[in-house]
Amino acid sequence: MPGQEEAIRRVLALYCHALDRRAFHLLVACFHTDATYHFAAIKGDWRHFVEAAKAVLLPLSGTHHQLGQSLIAHDGPNCAHVETWFTAVHLVPADAPADAPFPGTGQAYEAIVWGRYIDRFEQRDGCWRIAHRIGLHDGRHDRPSADAGFAALPAHWRGAHGAADPAHLVGERAAG
Repeated sequence: MPGQEEAIRRVLALYCHALDRRAFHLLVACFHTDATYHFAAIKGDWRHFVEAAKAVLLPLSGTHHQLGQSLIAHDGPNCAHVETWFTAVHLVPADAPADAPFPGTGQAYEAIVWGRYIDRFEQRDGCWRIAHRIGLHDGRHDRPSADAGFAALPAHWRGAHGAADPAHLVGERAAG
């Protein structure tokens, strides 16, 4: 089932690209229309997750979601249960909203979160997508940063959000 597993891994990679590049519209290619999501306080329809993710991520200077290994267990030809390890770095500016999940503290910091995505993938109409996701946090470490953002990098080294990023077209083409 290597082709199926590659299709699943492509969805997982696109999910991280969509979050980190703030290309939330690409998440439609990651979830079936009736998919459900439960991660920390976010629970319900996957579209609710997208709105909650925007509220969490948009105040941040940047994020980086890195995937580790995926353990894929097939349950018939059109269903797979998948556990994928992740590490996510969240660059929190000093002036982030105080009531945010990554609150501003007056000093920039990096919030490093690690955990696992527990997914049920289903193949429908030839497309593998997430039908249900549970996100588990296994740990978090916050550390001060002199500049939790891109300002410390020369402009020609920096990535960007949206169409200004060199990988913008990669995500758009991978999604569809």
